[in-house]
Amino acid sequence: MSAVAVQARTDEVSLSDTLSMSLDQCLDMALGYNYTKQSVVLDEDTRQADLKQSKMEFAPDISANLSENVSRTNADGTNWNGSYDLSASMTLFQGGELLTTLKQNKMIYEQTRLQTQQYNNELTISVLESFLTALGYEELLSYQETIAESSRQQAEEGKVKYEAGKILESDYLLLEAQYATDKDNVTTTRINLENTLVNLKNLMAMDLSQQIKLVSPDDAVLEAMLTIPTREEVVFRGMETMPEVKIIDYNVQIAEKSVRIAKSGYYPTITLNGGIGTGHAVDFSRYGNQLSDRFGPQGGITVSIPIFNRNRTQTNVKQSKIALQQAELEYKQSIKDIEQTLINEYGEVLSTMSRYKASAIKENAYYSSFMAYTEKFKAGAITTVQLLQQQNDYISAVNDYVQNKYTFMLQRKILDVRIGEEVRM
Repeated sequence: MSAVAVQARTDEVSLSDTLSMSLDQCLDMALGYNYTKQSVVLDEDTRQADLKQSKMEFAPDISANLSENVSRTNADGTNWNGSYDLSASMTLFQGGELLTTLKQNKMIYEQTRLQTQQYNNELTISVLESFLTALGYEELLSYQETIAESSRQQAEEGKVKYEAGKILESDYLLLEAQYATDKDNVTTTRINLENTLVNLKNLMAMDLSQQIKLVSPDDAVLEAMLTIPTREEVVFRGMETMPEVKIIDYNVQIAEKSVRIAKSGYYPTITLNGGIGTGHAVDFSRYGNQLSDRFGPQGGITVSIPIFNRNRTQTNVKQSKIALQQAELEYKQSIKDIEQTLINEYGEVLSTMSRYKASAIKENAYYSSFMAYTEKFKAGAITTVQLLQQQNDYISAVNDYVQNKYTFMLQRKILDVRIGEEVRM
């Protein structure tokens, strides 16, 4: 569904209603309506205007001048004269500055478009982070609510046993304390979930009071994430597709053009001038004849040769060469940094996948153990402390499982962004 379609749908839904949104719809909304994204696009429009202007610099300057003057002296009395002319000038040669500036502005415009793509990737990662974090809180909340309900039942049963003299008051109070803790965990997770959804809605430029419900991807999506390309493939594809690589390459090319522009100051400037004009003097009786008699064209070529400008050109050339050297060094270092980032992120994917698989096994094992201990507690075969120890172990396992699951999903999808893969789910 396109961003426009999603926006139209949100306009039709009352703020009191809950809007179901998939990751695809969230990404469409963010990429279409995020305010910072719109500002980035305006920067692109500005560079496009600069490019168009640099093309127009090859056209002539044309201007029309009209003047009427009245003067009075004691000797000559009142005098009135006027002139009308149309003039044009065009730079024929300026050391290659105009053409080089045009090429440079093309590069700057293309670089700005890449920066827009780079921001799209960053915004996509931000949406992924908020979306998956919210799903993680929803899943964790489901576990916590189940545990809290179990704690409530245990506390009620403990009260009956305490009043019947079957357990100590301290055991009953431990059950009450565990129930209070579990209820607090539910409340905290609900608040965290709501705050994450607010952040997600902010990224989508959506009304923050609009209620939304995220649509979880099916199990096949998670299963597909477990298939990971090789490290060599990740590095190769990342270096080929990441806009950051092309952006820093353009920095070098733009700096090279700046050196060429600076050197143009050593060359003469040749300008073609031309125009037509006429005028009149004080004799009004011959006004028309005067305009006709004085009408005529004029033209010429002006050559301006630089001789000495207080070393400004030499300084500009030197500074632009230094800037080029800096750009080349930054390019080399940035390439290494980007490659290192890809390697590190690939390693993080493998690490989080391993933790996710291990925590899934651990969560399942501790759940089975907790269920068994719950039945033993009901039968009076174990103490309250033993039950609560198993319950807390299970809670810890659940927290680890949910966190590792969605951390892996996020890191895996970030890797897809880096290598130019589809991130939709």
